Amino acid sequence: MNKFFIKISLVFAMLSFVACAERGIDIVNLRCDYMESPLGVDNPNPVLQWQLISEGTGKSQSAYRIIVSDDLSLIKRGQGDYWDSGKVLSSESIVRYQGKKLSARMQLYWKVMVWDECDVPSEWSNIADWSMGLLCPSDWKAQWIGNREDIFPDSTLTFPAPYFRKEFVVAKPIKKAMAYVCGLGFYEMYFNGERVGEQVLAPAVTNYDRRSLKKLLYHYDDQSTQRVFYNVFDVTGNLKMQNNAIGIILGNGWYNQRDRTVEGHMWYDVPKMILQLEIEYEDGTKEMIVSDNSWKTTTGPLLHDAIFTGEIYDARKDLGHWNREPYDDNIWESALQV
Repeated sequence: MNKFFIKISLVFAMLSFVACAERGIDIVNLRCDYMESPLGVDNPNPVLQWQLISEGTGKSQSAYRIIVSDDLSLIKRGQGDYWDSGKVLSSESIVRYQGKKLSARMQLYWKVMVWDECDVPSEWSNIADWSMGLLCPSDWKAQWIGNREDIFPDSTLTFPAPYFRKEFVVAKPIKKAMAYVCGLGFYEMYFNGERVGEQVLAPAVTNYDRRSLKKLLYHYDDQSTQRVFYNVFDVTGNLKMQNNAIGIILGNGWYNQRDRTVEGHMWYDVPKMILQLEIEYEDGTKEMIVSDNSWKTTTGPLLHDAIFTGEIYDARKDLGHWNREPYDDNIWESALQV
């Protein structure tokens, strides 16, 4: 009788295993710091996460294994030289990176596999990736530049939006080109006449910098930490051999909001920008195009822009193809280092 029950138990165990195998788990929606293939991650221990799907019911994760490498060929072979978590008994699908120290500009690749409730392993997920940003001030070689100094810091006067441009030459085939940019208060960036990025009102609003708070309607104890966000773009496809042009327009945004003053004078400064274009050529050499006083600047048709009062645009002052090359910018002035 005991042998009979043992045989029955083995049959059920085998059927259960087969059922687990037939109703496997697929791993989808890999994210790094809650984004898909993000550029410019500045978190030294980013969060890696995934989701599971299955045609079966009652499926669950009992363990996972994550591998990370800066070499795509290693990941394809199932090797992680930057981090191999090994098999971790856990149902967690949001896990913080715990591998080797990451440095600025690195390109990382990763994938994950899991074991289900029957301890049956899944296939590896598709490969995902992320790149690191500029992690410390010394990584920035660019300078903040502007169109003018703020000679009336206590006035509600604002000026037409500044335009900036820079022409440069690409003499060799490009492997990769990354642009790191910030424009305060807001910016629009163009490479060879094409708008880069789909976002508007960028960068995201922060407390920017120290400021002189005057004529406040109410007491405000400004204890916030000063910081500025920047954006990162892969512009490899935006560049061409020989002559290229970068164009940037700046708006006041909240950084220079002077139209509404009932709560007090709470602005920071006139608009300014910083840009660092890093080009890696196919022959292994590298080049940087950075914002400095070699850039040219002027004002144009955007006479007024403000959060509360909108824009005044005079099409008679249109600058033509100012964000392309060739373009005659002889009457433009040199940008100011600010």
